[in-house]
Amino acid sequence: MVTVVGDGDHPRTAFGALPPVMRLLVGTQLAFNVGFFMVVPYLAVHLATDLALAGGLVGLVLGLRTFSQQGLFVVGGTLADRWGAKPVILAGCALRVAGFVLLGVATSLAGVLAGALLTGFAAALFSPAVESALAREAGELPAGGPTRADVFAMFAVSGQVGTVVGPLVGAALLLVDFGLACMVAAAAFVLIGLAHLRWLPPRPAAHADEPILDGWAEVLRNRRFLVFAAGYSAYLLCYN
Repeated sequence: MVTVVGDGDHPRTAFGALPPVMRLLVGTQLAFNVGFFMVVPYLAVHLATDLALAGGLVGLVLGLRTFSQQGLFVVGGTLADRWGAKPVILAGCALRVAGFVLLGVATSLAGVLAGALLTGFAAALFSPAVESALAREAGELPAGGPTRADVFAMFAVSGQVGTVVGPLVGAALLLVDFGLACMVAAAAFVLIGLAHLRWLPPRPAAHADEPILDGWAEVLRNRRFLVFAAGYSAYLLCYN
């Protein structure tokens, strides 16, 4: 049973009112960002100082990592529509573990590029899948409880907390070694993957039997969404 969440409720009360699966998905965003931001903010320094890469190569690695993540979200969303959220999330966690381990041990440009691309594409898989799963679960909440907007607000706040905590953890680990930060982040994603393997229900894919182009046609007909997507793309370009 879901408890009604009012505007004055403490965030922990609102979070506790969610069903267990939704608490897992909201908490996932916190864990994702802690693991991610304990490594990536320090990647450029590692590449330039520890590996002595030129500035142009550092920019190339960082740019390709960003493109493989945010530029390929559509791939993760499409796969989640076809196969369901759970297998895509698990695949993303596995790739993120492999990417962080590779970043931690790589001493060549090829190894660093491979690790960066794996960590980026991993997020392109699991982030759209997690958000689609959360939207689906939130759409089934009873009237009078938290709304879908409330749930995604908690999701966003959870992610921002992870964005703050992750670099602090990473800074402490960097007192030892960048490789240690990568291994701890990889271990965090192992735990995240195991949690989803155990507790995320295998919901059937929402559009498993539909042609992929049908979904694209629906998107392209929605002019309001296209304007929103263009605006958000500009925001991401400025941010990065």
